[in-house]
Amino acid sequence: MHKKRKYLFFLTRGLYISWTLLLLLVFIIIVERTYTYAKYIAIQEAKTSVNKDLAYRTWVASHGGVYVPVDKRTQPNPYLSHIKDRDFTALGKKYTLMNPAYTLSQMMHDYTKLYGVKTHITSKKLLNPKNKPDEWETLALNKIERSRKQYYELSDIGDEAYMRLMNPLVTKKSCLKCHAFQGYKVGDIRGGVSVAIPMKPLYKDALKSSLLVGGLFLIIWLAGIAIIHYFIKKTYKYIDEQEEMYEQYIYGLVSIVEKRDTYTAGHSTRVADYAERIAKAMGISQERIHILHRAGMLHDIGKIAIPDSVFLKPSKLTQEEYKLIQEHVIM
Repeated sequence: MHKKRKYLFFLTRGLYISWTLLLLLVFIIIVERTYTYAKYIAIQEAKTSVNKDLAYRTWVASHGGVYVPVDKRTQPNPYLSHIKDRDFTALGKKYTLMNPAYTLSQMMHDYTKLYGVKTHITSKKLLNPKNKPDEWETLALNKIERSRKQYYELSDIGDEAYMRLMNPLVTKKSCLKCHAFQGYKVGDIRGGVSVAIPMKPLYKDALKSSLLVGGLFLIIWLAGIAIIHYFIKKTYKYIDEQEEMYEQYIYGLVSIVEKRDTYTAGHSTRVADYAERIAKAMGISQERIHILHRAGMLHDIGKIAIPDSVFLKPSKLTQEEYKLIQEHVIM
């Protein structure tokens, strides 16, 4: 029975640890995927922003640019001075040509102020120095020139994380009106549209989701621990009941043996008590003391197999009978 208790003790600890590690592993995987999904959302937002910019730019380019009234914000573009009809006056109002880059720059500036998404057109061959690429954009421009594909990665701007994407700007025939003098030909990569999506709000949402999942997992973990505890407790109770039944059965046999011989009645109980006292004095563990007490109770149990004709014989025993009496302790 004590071996079963020891086994059950280690089984209980093993179940607790296994259940905890299992839920912890699943929780870590879910959190990791939650943050991975936040990055995926950022990439999709960046691509959507680029597609919006490119659609807008394509529309402006398809019309050869647009003329708008000159005002404090929109002055004639000095980098388009090589275009003869850059400016004109109609009905006493001055108008100036805005090429795709100029219109897109203003729109991107407004979009950043409204939504916090940093968008920027840039190139290694600049008309406007304001469009100068930063360190990351220079790296991204080199990559898209070779691959002719979008390039994106997580990168810091200042102290905050952003998902940054660079989309190649491919030179089309409509682009040559403003950029032919730079030596570009149709099909050349002449720059890119840079987008930076702030990760802070996305990470904040990911953290909220992770905390909710963590709370749910805590409830599941507690429920699992409670279930394990319930069944282990029932198992311990079953072992206790079996042990009690076993001891009652054994002590019943001992009682039968002692009732057969009034001369040695109480001998097994006394031996068991003495063994227990000696063990306590020696500092032996309670588990061992229990085993010694039971052994003391059982040391004479072999008498039950000795016939009454021998066990209760009033006269002197024969040699064979005496030998049979001696063997009762090893039965």
